[in-house]
Amino acid sequence: MNIKQILKTFCFHYFLIYGLTMMASFFWCLASGGTSISLDFFWKAMIFSLVADAPLFVFWSRREPTGKQTLIRIIIHGILLEILLPAAGWFIGMWRGVGGYFIFFATVLIVDASIFGITYLKMSVEAGNINTALRKRKMEKEKKEEEGDGFGEDNRDSQSE
Repeated sequence: MNIKQILKTFCFHYFLIYGLTMMASFFWCLASGGTSISLDFFWKAMIFSLVADAPLFVFWSRREPTGKQTLIRIIIHGILLEILLPAAGWFIGMWRGVGGYFIFFATVLIVDASIFGITYLKMSVEAGNINTALRKRKMEKEKKEEEGDGFGEDNRDSQSE
């Protein structure tokens, strides 16, 4: 991805991550039976979302990566998430203790897979739209070539008669 695509995806992921973090926190509070969220948590969740989105820059590349390079970057991205997010989650109070860590670890994997799935679907729709536009352009060009553009041999022959 080039830097423009990275920044566009970064913004999309940031709001997605923040929204999912807030939704998960809300449901966690409901399940905990009366736990409340402080106003300070909203700022911490914003910082957490930035930390969660930062490994996206692993995908930055000037040239289109090969399939193997992309797979390696996906693996590195996942490893970075599993290193950075537990620390950030502990900082904002999302987990405590060994059991909390393993639940948090599994949650990060599930959320990461979900975000990649949503992004994949979004990019698939964009690719489909681009492919449709390219097919339409190709068909118009072929139709125009079949009809002639007024400068072909047929017109020169008819002008000389």
